[in-house]
Amino acid sequence: MSSLDFRDVLINALPRGELWKPDTDGDFYKLLGGIGDALQDIYLDVDALAYVRDPRRTALLRDLEYDYGQLYNASLTETQRRVLLASVKYARLTPNSWEAMQNALIDAGFTDAVVIPNSPTIDPDIILADNGELVVNGPIYTSQRPDYMICTGSGIGYAGHAYARAGYFRKMKRTAKTYDVGDDSGLWRFVFFVGSAKAGSWPSSPSVTPLDVPTEQAYSLKQVLLTKPLHTWCVLCANYT
Repeated sequence: MSSLDFRDVLINALPRGELWKPDTDGDFYKLLGGIGDALQDIYLDVDALAYVRDPRRTALLRDLEYDYGQLYNASLTETQRRVLLASVKYARLTPNSWEAMQNALIDAGFTDAVVIPNSPTIDPDIILADNGELVVNGPIYTSQRPDYMICTGSGIGYAGHAYARAGYFRKMKRTAKTYDVGDDSGLWRFVFFVGSAKAGSWPSSPSVTPLDVPTEQAYSLKQVLLTKPLHTWCVLCANYT
């Protein structure tokens, strides 16, 4: 933000001489102040254009998020949104390594997240059955049907109730596609885990300590994890708070 006082700029632009020295208690001085305030607003708007593509300083944050494919999340603070956007904009091509994913999580603000390679190799289903979930690129549903609320014995199925009408439903009942890393142990090395710590005794009794994640940041975390190489699987162990 500029420290310029545009009233002083206007006064310095006046002709020389005592006649043009405005009385600080007079109306002319106040007029110059008003004109200066208007010019200041214009100057600040133009000055801000220098940072319009900078995630940390832009005044058009939502527009810049849109440019980089980031969904607006009203649950996040402005600081969190700027950190996430900066991690996307300034991301560089990296080797397909767990260290690169670890750095990406830190850059996005998930400093407590720990990437755990599957080494020594274990069956990922052990962690999935305990507290893990496979991170995939959005849910896919194999079927869906209306979830009807009016039926025999329904608590709202009586005459006079506003929803007691034939065919009434409030949502679709969907069957989500389930994913399986398979039983081919030769592919298990392409699975990595994300939590807050590696625990247990690997490979005899492995476990992953869950990462505490605010619910409003769950989507953002998974978007970072989905920057993984296409041939890998991510098992996320998280508690959403």
